[in-house]
Amino acid sequence: MKDFKIGSKKISTNSNPFIIAEISANHKKKIKNIFKAIDFVKANNLGALKLQTFEAQDITLKSNDKKFKIQNYFKNKDWNNRTLYDLYEEAALPLNYYKKIFDYVKKKNVICFSSIFSEDKIKFLEKFNVPAYKIASLESLHFPLIEKVAKTNKPVLISTGTLLNEEIIELIKFLKSLKNHKIIIMHCNTDYPVDLKKINLAKINFLRKNSNFHLGFSDHSLGFNAAITSVSMGVVAIEKHIKISKNIKSLDSEFSLDLADMKQYAININEAWQTIGNYNYPQSKSEKFNKKFRRSVFFSKDIKKGEKIILNSLSIKRPLVGMCPSNIKKILGKRAIKSFKKFTPVKKNYFF
Repeated sequence: MKDFKIGSKKISTNSNPFIIAEISANHKKKIKNIFKAIDFVKANNLGALKLQTFEAQDITLKSNDKKFKIQNYFKNKDWNNRTLYDLYEEAALPLNYYKKIFDYVKKKNVICFSSIFSEDKIKFLEKFNVPAYKIASLESLHFPLIEKVAKTNKPVLISTGTLLNEEIIELIKFLKSLKNHKIIIMHCNTDYPVDLKKINLAKINFLRKNSNFHLGFSDHSLGFNAAITSVSMGVVAIEKHIKISKNIKSLDSEFSLDLADMKQYAININEAWQTIGNYNYPQSKSEKFNKKFRRSVFFSKDIKKGEKIILNSLSIKRPLVGMCPSNIKKILGKRAIKSFKKFTPVKKNYFF
């Protein structure tokens, strides 16, 4: 897989994970909440802030027909018994905020990009020179949209929530056909929030086996454990919904982290990444020093010249000043080339 950059951030398994704070509907249509989120990303050196760019009519039809209504299904009761249009209209970030948002992003030198849900909004976002695009799970088989986004030659993050394995294979095949391979496939479960038992991070291995793209994790769980585990599985990007305070109530607030928790979330992820290393990593100075305290072979009694060495002639003790005990069978039955005092460290050349 090829490494690339999103803004100034290198996307690579050799770099710390790209941590994305998603504001989503937690902005509550107040631009000051977006500014606070930008300040938070800057202050805590996170990877990026992510928006969602759409108008309700980009996603669904304005209809009260029952097929456009959500029944009593979701754990979050604010989602139930509403039309899709009404839901998306509440969640939408006003388009007239965007110039001020991206002026502030530029001033703060923060990476900010967006999920995209319609082809016309690509042209809108390109005016602000966004450094990347996100394709949400429910758009991941919207190949016309993905193809048009890919033509911007910007990095594209794509979530796989709701997709069956055969649909993921279909998506990967399509992505491979594109000229733009600056892609991160994000494992995802679209329960909100998702129970830990249903996250199924093993799917990351399936994605790795079937593609040569970088991999990420879109985390809708409660807590930190899923994200930390995903780091050990080689993801290069993790996104998490944030809210400006614990008091915000929105369509997304139930599975979002407040800023204090998000700060700790990022710290834990980066610490987890630091533990991975690689199998060719050189020994530390302390390990080289502590090596001296491994065991070695000593004579357990005085040994006469020509004496045959048996197991009772030897003792395995610390420190490592003589022969390694892994070689002890090589000297059993041999004879001493000279006399040795009890507790003398044994060397391989002491025998014939």
